[in-house]
Amino acid sequence: MNELTLPETSALLKQHAPMVEFVQDNLPRIVEQTNIYQKRQSQFMDNMLTVAQPTPIRRLRQILSEINRKVGAFREAKYGLRKNQIKRQMFLRDADKESDPLKADLLRLKAERCQSNIDGTLPVVAGAIRKVTALIEQHDAIMQSMGKLPGDVITEAEFEAQEEEYHIKTAFTQGLTAARARGGTIDEGNHIYLQQLGINGAAAACEVQRFLNEEAIAFRNSEPTYGMVTDFLEKMYQKFKGCSSTFAEHKGMLEKSEIALLELNHANTGI
Repeated sequence: MNELTLPETSALLKQHAPMVEFVQDNLPRIVEQTNIYQKRQSQFMDNMLTVAQPTPIRRLRQILSEINRKVGAFREAKYGLRKNQIKRQMFLRDADKESDPLKADLLRLKAERCQSNIDGTLPVVAGAIRKVTALIEQHDAIMQSMGKLPGDVITEAEFEAQEEEYHIKTAFTQGLTAARARGGTIDEGNHIYLQQLGINGAAAACEVQRFLNEEAIAFRNSEPTYGMVTDFLEKMYQKFKGCSSTFAEHKGMLEKSEIALLELNHANTGI
């Protein structure tokens, strides 16, 4: 880390010399402590808030999206890091060749600026590596929970097959959340969502109200657990699954195009 020094021409800042000495003595441990925060958010937030989808394949999709985003940022940081390393070397080389002392000092100052950029980038790169490592472990844990072996992949057909479950559970999750804040009624937006899935809004509202009543009864004996919610969502999926196929048929549409599935259409084409 570069040494913290005061500009020689500043009389005002010279009055702060004792404070600068204090900062200089303590800054290394502060910087080291700061390194654990060089991530956009914690593993807890990633695991509980970002990856919060109700179905495993959707959770995998979110994890892969986060990894892809972070890897892209890592690549940009790597190129920026290398660029600053090269520029620093060029400035130092030119400074050694420069006959004008002031111009040589300016070139060395530019080299110091490049080093400062390098020092600032390294913790960010390290944070990205830690984040991607944690996400890959979570990805593999989910795959294992699905009975997948190392090296297995999720096919597009598997993804499509789980989409109805994802949307039914998401619609009821949002509907239940809205009902808790609205005296037991589902809001208009989630009624539209349910309708688009082919689920009768009145039937869904009755199910939500029934669950809230059961939850209130459970409160008389003990505090309800979140397991009641997950059981409710599974029950709603089992009750309403297939409704989207019926609704697609009503619209004169296929639920999905089998020909367009990637592994069927392009398995042997290299596309």
